[in-house]
Amino acid sequence: MNFQSSFAQTWPILGNEGLISSVASSYTSIAVVNNGVDFTPYVAYTESAVPKVKKRLSDGTWAQVGANLGTNASYVQIYADPTGNLYVAYIDVAAGSKLVIKKYDYIAGTWDALNP
Repeated sequence: MNFQSSFAQTWPILGNEGLISSVASSYTSIAVVNNGVDFTPYVAYTESAVPKVKKRLSDGTWAQVGANLGTNASYVQIYADPTGNLYVAYIDVAAGSKLVIKKYDYIAGTWDALNP
């Protein structure tokens, strides 16, 4: 039997800014943005309850997208619309378990609240 590895099976561990982390991550979700001929995967997750978003670069490494989304969150989800806009939704535990929805501003490099 000949088994081929898929693209997903070759991804490195994301943890702790590219270093192998002993800290577990959770609430992971993935969105893919199509930039013409390129498909860029983005991953939203929490590490020690801190919500983060990273994208996979063309060389196979991962880079942080904007600053951390908060200080204590759960249920992080990332979405991409058909035009390539990125959105994250999560429960902000630090703010009394309120739902937060943010959109990524590619020009400023920031995650901005949809309704400030």
